[in-house]
Amino acid sequence: MKNFFKNVWRRKPSSTPPTTPTPPTPPTPPTPPSLTPTQEPEKGKKSIKRLYTFLIGMAFNAGLIFVATIIVTNFTGGFSIRGIIASVLVDLAILLVFGWNGIREIKPVHIGVPMIFGDLSDLFLLPGGYFWLPPKPFMDFVEVSLKERTMNPDIKGILSSDNKTASIDAQIQFFVSNPYIYLKVDEPDKALEGLVGRNVRWLANMVEVVKLPGVKGLFSDLLEGTTLDKIVGHDSTDTDRVVAEALALGLIKDSAEDFSKINVGGIKETAEEWGLTIKKAMVTEVGIPQEITKANAEKDVEMAQARSETIQQELFWTLLGGGNLEEGKEVWKKMDGPERAKIIQAERNKRTVITVDGNAGDFTKGAVAGAQITGGNP
Repeated sequence: MKNFFKNVWRRKPSSTPPTTPTPPTPPTPPTPPSLTPTQEPEKGKKSIKRLYTFLIGMAFNAGLIFVATIIVTNFTGGFSIRGIIASVLVDLAILLVFGWNGIREIKPVHIGVPMIFGDLSDLFLLPGGYFWLPPKPFMDFVEVSLKERTMNPDIKGILSSDNKTASIDAQIQFFVSNPYIYLKVDEPDKALEGLVGRNVRWLANMVEVVKLPGVKGLFSDLLEGTTLDKIVGHDSTDTDRVVAEALALGLIKDSAEDFSKINVGGIKETAEEWGLTIKKAMVTEVGIPQEITKANAEKDVEMAQARSETIQQELFWTLLGGGNLEEGKEVWKKMDGPERAKIIQAERNKRTVITVDGNAGDFTKGAVAGAQITGGNP
């Protein structure tokens, strides 16, 4: 689904009404927002060379000086002393106002979008460093950073499919690739953060809260852009709910369609419409309520203990049956209560069973038993 969760801040291109009437065209059925084809962003223009700006400035100032000299000399009676002095003063004023004041600076790894009479222009871009530009109010510029930036959205209050809240930390690496479009969008950084949040919330709403940590990779795939079959086929997602959402959004017409051909998520194409290029988008952490984490840990401990007791019991029956589990179970069934109690106590080291030769005398039997109990020698 290209342009999934399109941003509401993006401006629509203005259109000029035709000057001549045109025959009406048949109406086109509306396309669901999630399937609207991506508008191809205008590629950013290259910045003008700094040398060219100074050459233009020199020509511009030379032309002004030439025109001003002619006008001043005509008003002062030709090339007289008074006319020459007046011309020099006017030329110096031109050089100060249009020459020296026209030298501007843009910080390194930045670029300037020109403003002509107070409005942004996409005719060219201004390079970093020193350059020449006509002074205000004729021309100005807006500085835009081209540095790669990292955004770490902390998305809280996410609802899972079982109406539990969770939080998700993401990491987005991006840079401005089209400064003109970037400046035309209202708060593009905030819009990008909102776009990430909408993608994440949409998927989290179809997963139980205890399973959210297990779909961290799927969250990252969704931000990068994936296909519907990967979401439907994931062990942690509610398949019926995903299909219902896809039908509601108009992604599919029925559940028999090939989900591997249906694109969902992805923030890169939409970000390009705002003048941004996404280098990496990923979910770094999924947090669920502490009480749920504690309950899951206790449940795991109980399951491990139950599994351990089952193994011990089966081992005991196997030993009781002389190496055969089923025979040991049958022997156990035939025992009465006191016999079982004796064996269990002996197994748990609460009762010691000592076997001695029945032909021995009472004194010998007692000595052997005492030695076994105390750990001494008979």
